[in-house]
Amino acid sequence: MVEKGHGIVNLVGSEATIAISVPMDIFLQADLNNDGFISELEIQAQLPQLISKVQSGVRLWGDNTSAVWKDIFLTPSIPDVDKANTLNSEQRQILMMGVAYWESPPSVITLDYALWSRPEVSELNTQGFPSETLKVKVFRTKDGVKISEEVGLLSENHPRLEFFAPVHRHITNFAFHGFDHIIRGADHIVFLVALLASGISFWRWVALLTAFTLAHGITFGFASVGWVNVPAEFVEPAIAASIVVVS
Repeated sequence: MVEKGHGIVNLVGSEATIAISVPMDIFLQADLNNDGFISELEIQAQLPQLISKVQSGVRLWGDNTSAVWKDIFLTPSIPDVDKANTLNSEQRQILMMGVAYWESPPSVITLDYALWSRPEVSELNTQGFPSETLKVKVFRTKDGVKISEEVGLLSENHPRLEFFAPVHRHITNFAFHGFDHIIRGADHIVFLVALLASGISFWRWVALLTAFTLAHGITFGFASVGWVNVPAEFVEPAIAASIVVVS
């Protein structure tokens, strides 16, 4: 069973086995009896349409060549309908499993993911949660033995990730996403403006900015791999307070 918000890709030669826990909100059109839950029977009744949606929403590339889907399976992650009906829509998931392949074993794997909850039905946007994310682990195995592993975090703002790429490409991608993350965050801009307006010396400004960047990167890294999980209702006021203190 794959946890909510997680995905696994296992590469064996030229074949990839994929398992992703997908929010049930993505397939609401399959809820034929409008009970808020998609049963196995409802999935089977509309399987071609649902598989087509998965194929367009989960794209796997190997060395810039698109993988060909061989098999796709969809099943409710909670088979007990009575139990599932007691859960909110954020907790209800569909387990997507599939097998894709290339003509030859790829070196660099790229995952494009577009199956995000719709804003009008997602509870993430009304309870102070951060944007929906998908944590993906990619393994490369040979003869049943894991020989390499990488982990990445996908979001609707960053729905594409490379795995097993050369180090210089990882550095370039990380720098690009970091710059984009700072530009998109109003709190980051206010923090930097406060530093610039404070009239401190150039080297002190460089030291503070470097410390800010390192601390931000470390905490984001810990959160990405699940080592730290602090509720947004505590984090957001703390960020605002830090800006006030700097000002």
